[in-house]
Amino acid sequence: MIFTNPPKLFIFLFFIILNYSKEEDLRWAFEIFRHGARTPYSGMTEDPSGFIDCFGVPWIGIKELTGVGLRQHFLVGYRNRMRYMIDNKLLKETYDPREVYLISTDSNRTIMSANAQVQGLYIPGTALNLNEKQAKVAVPPVEEGIFDDEQKILDDNGYLTLPNGMNIMPVHTFFNQDHFIQLQDKKVCPKSEDIYTKNQNRKEVIEFLDKMTQKYGQKLSNILYKKEDQKSDVLKNYTKAYYIFDTIISQYTEGIDYFDSLCEKLNVDKFELLNDSFTFFELDLIGNGIDNDKELCLHSMSPIFDRLLKWMDAKINKDIEGKEDYTEYDLPKFVMFSAHDSTCGAFMGFMKEVFGTEIKYPFFATNINLELVRDGGKKKENYKVRYIINDDYMKDINYIDFEKKLKEKMKSTDDINKFCGFVEENKNEKKEEEEETNITVYIIVNVVLSVISIILIILIFITIKKKKSNRTSEIDNMDNIEPLNPVKGSENE
Repeated sequence: MIFTNPPKLFIFLFFIILNYSKEEDLRWAFEIFRHGARTPYSGMTEDPSGFIDCFGVPWIGIKELTGVGLRQHFLVGYRNRMRYMIDNKLLKETYDPREVYLISTDSNRTIMSANAQVQGLYIPGTALNLNEKQAKVAVPPVEEGIFDDEQKILDDNGYLTLPNGMNIMPVHTFFNQDHFIQLQDKKVCPKSEDIYTKNQNRKEVIEFLDKMTQKYGQKLSNILYKKEDQKSDVLKNYTKAYYIFDTIISQYTEGIDYFDSLCEKLNVDKFELLNDSFTFFELDLIGNGIDNDKELCLHSMSPIFDRLLKWMDAKINKDIEGKEDYTEYDLPKFVMFSAHDSTCGAFMGFMKEVFGTEIKYPFFATNINLELVRDGGKKKENYKVRYIINDDYMKDINYIDFEKKLKEKMKSTDDINKFCGFVEENKNEKKEEEEETNITVYIIVNVVLSVISIILIILIFITIKKKKSNRTSEIDNMDNIEPLNPVKGSENE
């Protein structure tokens, strides 16, 4: 027995302690996040000074990122810096374009949120500077001396590339209407519009709006409308309720003074008003209580999870091959995706359906992380996927189980085509193409036949003319031809 042998007991305990003290090795990470705080989404009207919301408060624009939203994502980026550079050493502290891949939907607020997060990930002062030779040629082709003052400021601080040693990163964007990206959006996947409509007519939604009408309806009508005939139960109308609650949340997050006076007019505590507003959006959110939510989430997120699996699999294979430090444009170490509440909601809905995890309402700047972690030797079974929402650990899943369950639930391209109605669309397109082809062929055949007919007519005309010409020539020259057998006259003559 080893317990009666002190040296063996010591070695046994040493290996146990070593095993428990061994740190997990973070190998790859993914983050999907909602944009930061923004101006109201709807219910805005144009004004000579810009835009005003339904309560008459002016804003810089419709659904644009605000200063609050910028700061929110700078802080998220800094948190990622601590996690992925300082604590886990996944990334270098200076920007390497092969290590990080940043994508965004084609919206101002998501692109700006992505840029703000980059400033937190690679904080100002960490950019690589120029040397003296580079600084001398680092000017645009304009008249000499124009930028002397600006160059001096940069050069006196160590030949900075950009002021304050700022970093910039490429943001890869795609059109929001592209198939297989924002499929939870009714503008992309026609099927989702039916699901939105069903959600608006759900019992829970109607009961909630009835409750809000009793609580705020009359007071809100008095605030929003001056004329008696304009007043109505505004919160019974889903669209009006949407822009009223959205405006309330936007006013609060931006620190608008009117929000406090609105609470006084409604005679309600600000946190109670906010809670009611967010409850509405929890009911509205794709993947959270919506009819057929799991099907929409599974179809809309399958292309994204398919891409994630390929990245993770490639990373594991490189590790097993002994190429642990491999990083290239086709295999970055950290992938970031700047998106919307519906995207984050569908992502959480997908994870809930496959792994039974929780759905949380994605407030402004909500961030969701999947981390590929190695816990042991270089074998696939020693890898796991860690699922995190806003720094709360949701679940650790063994990679083999993660891969297997995803493949069981993920939808194929054909499934997605049928679900969203792209198949019918393609059939119609094909029919139109066939009709266009038939018309083109008909025109070409007719042109060719017409040309052939003209050529035949010309040839016939030439042939007839030629025969006529030959006959005339024969008649004209008949007298000059001597007969082969001269005719002799009759003896009786």
